[in-house]
Amino acid sequence: TAGDDIIVALGGDDTVRGLGGDDTICAGGGADVVSGGPGDDRIYGNAGADDLRGNAGRDVIRGGRGKDLIRGGRGHDELHGNRGNDTIYGGWGADVAWGGPGTDRCRALVTYGCE
Repeated sequence: TAGDDIIVALGGDDTVRGLGGDDTICAGGGADVVSGGPGDDRIYGNAGADDLRGNAGRDVIRGGRGKDLIRGGRGHDELHGNRGNDTIYGGWGADVAWGGPGTDRCRALVTYGCE
């Protein structure tokens, strides 16, 4: 909905999309695809190999125990790999990323330098 929602996916491979509002979305036990909406969302992975995506807001995204793909959006996001061998991509905002236990890869979509 357009308001603040709490969404919990169950077992199996699910696709969940947040809409307007500041949503809390929890992935289930499968390989889930979870996308935040334009609000300041909190997205949590679970045991599967999840694809967790931020959007325009100031999102907090935390991977689960699986091999997760975590992507920040246009806002200033916090990206946490947690357990598993994760791949983390910063978005267009001033993102901060932590890999956690496991062998993680972190990439920035945009980098700025000084001369």
